[in-house]
Amino acid sequence: KIIAPANSVATSSNNRVQPLPPSNSRTTNRQPKLAQPSTTTAHSQHNIESSASATSDISFGFLLCGRLSFTTQVNNRVNVCGGSELTPGDMARKNSLINRQLEKDKLEMKRTLKILLLGGPECGKSTIFKQMRIIHMSGFSELDYVNFRYLIYSNIMQAMDQLLEAAEMLNFPADDSPSIRRALNHYRSYKVRYSMSEVELNRELTDSLAKLYNSEFIKAVLNRKNEITLLDSATYFLDDLDRISAHEYKPTEMDVLKARVPTTGITEIEFPFREATLRMVDVGGQRSEQRKWVSQMERGHLDSGHTDRQTDRSRNRWVMSPGVYSETPYTLTLKKEKKIRVIHCFDNVNGVLFIAAISDYNLYTDDEESRTENGEPVKINRLRYSMELFKRIANHQCFSKKTAMILFLNKIDIFKEKVAKYPLTTCFKNYKGANTLGPSAKYVTDRFTRLVSGDIQHEKPVYSHHTNATDTRNIDRVFDSCMDVVFKISMEKVGFM
Repeated sequence: KIIAPANSVATSSNNRVQPLPPSNSRTTNRQPKLAQPSTTTAHSQHNIESSASATSDISFGFLLCGRLSFTTQVNNRVNVCGGSELTPGDMARKNSLINRQLEKDKLEMKRTLKILLLGGPECGKSTIFKQMRIIHMSGFSELDYVNFRYLIYSNIMQAMDQLLEAAEMLNFPADDSPSIRRALNHYRSYKVRYSMSEVELNRELTDSLAKLYNSEFIKAVLNRKNEITLLDSATYFLDDLDRISAHEYKPTEMDVLKARVPTTGITEIEFPFREATLRMVDVGGQRSEQRKWVSQMERGHLDSGHTDRQTDRSRNRWVMSPGVYSETPYTLTLKKEKKIRVIHCFDNVNGVLFIAAISDYNLYTDDEESRTENGEPVKINRLRYSMELFKRIANHQCFSKKTAMILFLNKIDIFKEKVAKYPLTTCFKNYKGANTLGPSAKYVTDRFTRLVSGDIQHEKPVYSHHTNATDTRNIDRVFDSCMDVVFKISMEKVGFM
């Protein structure tokens, strides 16, 4: 375990080190958490006091397009009983300063482009987000790699759980040998003693995992891996147990990209891109997270929030709970409704990047909101679920004709492998083409784009790409092409074209 200074990292209950984001990034994660009183930081804090006689810092905050863009503090001695007050000349100078700063901020905001990442669970949004840090920022710190190491350990255990569960579902009994029985017993007893966030790949656990992974019944499951729910990175990590279990193991960039990171809350990063600043916002793709932002979007909650609200600017830090890698929140809360809403998530968006896993065409998931007569969750096709989500987003009025709509059909590498074995008619019964990559991928793309109304398509077409989120060169090239579209539409928006 690495012990770091208290002022530089946050630690979880098990004393794991929690890394900070790099110093050149501005990272904000918004979680459903009531705001706490702010503490003084290097940034300006906003406190307005109504004391009858006191020396206070009065902050002038201006909310521009959903962003607190300027705050200037003025030391002002207030005394309602006849104390000194600001002269008209002082007020004129302060107003002039504020107006100049506002004009400067308006110009800066024109150079800031906001890209919103949306999509369903396990579609690859977090991987795209990590690619942006690798390509356009300084990557990850040493402390980030420490957390990713333990996250990868957790992924390995999760993958083995999925394989054992699938073996039972497919009726593949465990090998009848003493060594496999011992390995299985040790693995199960280890899971009872330790939580996912406490996993250490010691020699005994690694040996048990290796024996199970190389057993005949697990090999039989892997032959049908495209029919079961399994982490995309399962075989990648399990094939490399010796390297990952080494005492000096440090994750590679590919390890980091392969690591499964469920997104919770809303995470932001900012980085320079060409002559502008890109603000990329990753919105949680889990079902519970989707309900929050879809509800917010469909209720049209896009105003500046003239409701009593308070702001909590918690210090940015990376936090890992079991199976989750996220960031400390910056939240805006609506106290009158007694629940939390992120107010400006969908405000002033220059581009929507919707990500769907095209390889999900033959996979199903439980819809907990719909039940059969027996009370069982209804099974829904995962790709069709993504299509329905895309339809709601692409046709929604909150995204104007000046908002670029970009579609990434991700995991095209897995789709290429699958479609030769499992016909596309699994998902689309009317498909008549060949079960090869070209015609199959084109058909799925057409089905997505046809979901967007003709009026919207006439004003702004959907720009679609086939991607492999773990391929850095592919993402760099495709993202650069997408930004050409966003820049063009944004320049039209501000009147340059």
